[in-house]
Amino acid sequence: MASPAVHPSVDGLLATENESHRYAKTPHLWALGVGTVIGGEFYGWQSSLIAGFNGLLVILAFVTVLYTLLTFSIAEMSASIPSGGGPIFLYLDALFGLDTNYGPLWWIGFNVIFISLNIMGVEATFRVQVFATMLSTAMLAIFYCGSFSQLDYTTWVVDQNWEWTTWSDSIQGLSFALWFYFGIEEMPLAVDETIEPEKNMPRGIIWSMVTLVILAVLTMVCQCLIYPGAAAMYETTAPLVTGYKSVFGDNSTTAGFMWLTVIGIISSTHSFVYCMSRLLYAIASDGYLPQFLTKVHPTRGSAYAALITGGVVNQILAISLFYIVEIVDLGSVLINLALLGALISYSFQLVSFIMLRINQPDVRGQTAAPSVLLVLCGTSSNNFLSAVITAVILFAVGTGHYYKSVLPRLNSERFNQISPRPSKSLRQNLMSIRSNV
Repeated sequence: MASPAVHPSVDGLLATENESHRYAKTPHLWALGVGTVIGGEFYGWQSSLIAGFNGLLVILAFVTVLYTLLTFSIAEMSASIPSGGGPIFLYLDALFGLDTNYGPLWWIGFNVIFISLNIMGVEATFRVQVFATMLSTAMLAIFYCGSFSQLDYTTWVVDQNWEWTTWSDSIQGLSFALWFYFGIEEMPLAVDETIEPEKNMPRGIIWSMVTLVILAVLTMVCQCLIYPGAAAMYETTAPLVTGYKSVFGDNSTTAGFMWLTVIGIISSTHSFVYCMSRLLYAIASDGYLPQFLTKVHPTRGSAYAALITGGVVNQILAISLFYIVEIVDLGSVLINLALLGALISYSFQLVSFIMLRINQPDVRGQTAAPSVLLVLCGTSSNNFLSAVITAVILFAVGTGHYYKSVLPRLNSERFNQISPRPSKSLRQNLMSIRSNV
């Protein structure tokens, strides 16, 4: 009987096909990467127009360079160490005038739907993701093609005096410009479901980034250089719907497209739910979270315990913020909370990449990244400050849990006996790798 295929893992242990059901190839990973981010083309990015059209163009170029460096880094790490270690209601409210008092009920409904889809298994997850991503991309392509004949920089930017704003406004716009690429860093979490991850994962990451750069530039140009102009687009909640009405008219056909634009937000949410479960599963597998989070469905291979637990926790946080923060500011607070978490993730990913280069200079995957410069940036808005305070509290609680509960277990003989992986230092877990990689 043939032995299971062996893949290198981050802690030097043998990883087999039995650990998870491998299904994804480069096209599936492309759909996951683009689908995770594509909701940002539908909603959220327009707030970065506070910097002005030209200011946003400069910011977008800067952010694109940073994310390109990040994707090269995570592509190399995912090939070298192939181991797993949006506010929908606000958009729907802008489209269909839903009662904001029932926001939490809509959130619970969407949460149940997306968690159920992911529990159905890896194959179902990726099939839904491919469909949603392709449909979302098609929606954007239709809009781009229809808007090309109406582009007018002078009328919709210069005459509105919306070329440049102040330096302070540009800094505030920077965080929302990240929305064009926010989420791409989650792709390596799918490595345990990927066939030949050392080959397919880097390809999926890089092709996703190429696609997102094209979509970001076209979205910005095509939506700002048509009626009602860049200044008015900054004020809208659903920029793509506004663009569709401008290009194709406010009629029954456009009303049908309004419903289809929700697919872009659904695509991103579906991806984030999947990535959330893989992240919790990976952390729990290393012993930093309770072991019940590593439970996997016996036939479908989905991390159902992580999916359900993560869904309950994020639902509690969202509903709590709904009653603590005014509904007008809730979208900005949620976006900034998500972006702050992403920036922390980026920092750790880039530090890990640099550590890998220093400690294992000869270990590289098929994709080698250039050297990078870490740049820290932020905004001074009250919404961002609220997000920072909330995140600091959460990380403080997590740090206390680590030192009080996790660290003693890591150092105990009992934990070594019951843990599915031997206890090692953080550096060993990050840097040790099989010599045949």
